[in-house]
Amino acid sequence: MEPSRVLDILVPLVGAFNHQLFVRLVCSLSIINTSVSLIKWCCPEYRPYWWLKEFKAVHHFDDLQQYPSTCETSAGFPSAHSTVFTVFVHLFLGPSMSYISHQFKMDQRCLKLISSFLWIVFSSLMWLSRMYLLAEFLHQCILGSLIAFLFLHFFNRHSSFFYALNRRWLVTGVLCCSSIPVTAYFSMLSMHVDPHWSVRMAFKWCQEPSNLCHETSPVFSLGRDFGYLMGVALSAPLFKRHECSNSRIKRLPLMISVEIINYWARLETPKTRGRFIFVAYECLRNLLHSFTLLTILPKLIT
Repeated sequence: MEPSRVLDILVPLVGAFNHQLFVRLVCSLSIINTSVSLIKWCCPEYRPYWWLKEFKAVHHFDDLQQYPSTCETSAGFPSAHSTVFTVFVHLFLGPSMSYISHQFKMDQRCLKLISSFLWIVFSSLMWLSRMYLLAEFLHQCILGSLIAFLFLHFFNRHSSFFYALNRRWLVTGVLCCSSIPVTAYFSMLSMHVDPHWSVRMAFKWCQEPSNLCHETSPVFSLGRDFGYLMGVALSAPLFKRHECSNSRIKRLPLMISVEIINYWARLETPKTRGRFIFVAYECLRNLLHSFTLLTILPKLIT
């Protein structure tokens, strides 16, 4: 479950049918994605394929098959796929189970057992797929899901506080948090640690250069996620974003139009004009995307 695809496809698709769930998904995923990118940047960890190659843990290297996901250029911990999957499924299953309970008069305890069972099954399949692709270790997947659960518990407990914060406080908070990767960058340089270590590892061991993707690099991920988070902050106070018509006739065409424009803007990303322009463009694109979804779109629908 690629984080960028979740933000660009699955979340807007849900938003076309359930606005309240959509707002929770946008807010939760914007924070958890930024947190994961910060951890990957500050505490890089080997991916399985790199570890096997670097430490020569196996002798028959030709038997190790590579896939596009094996060539991801970010660090392995925590698993972004696990965190995004956990947040999305947990928030999606809640309203779904409530709807089933209302329609079929099922016991709440039974529904919780069913939802827990479904999450365990789907999560296990996702973890196995990531390990099969040699993209992440098991502990990176499990800890990624655990981080997501802890975040969801904290966010649900204090959601009224976060939703009531005004724009000035949230924007200031995002700007302060954006200084963390800059501080970490110069700290790594002072300790003679390569900030782009994971990118160099991917280039070193990826057999097919065409599988290397700029969109998975740590710097790109930070620009993308901080841009998306800033768009959420500019939409504050967030409790006002719950007030919107749930009319599918109005929402669906507008949501599709926004995503087509966003997809076109993504295709036009200037990848050959330098790192700064590349990251700045993606930061601005994601800022406008989340701000449009939370602020502009509801005004057009109402």
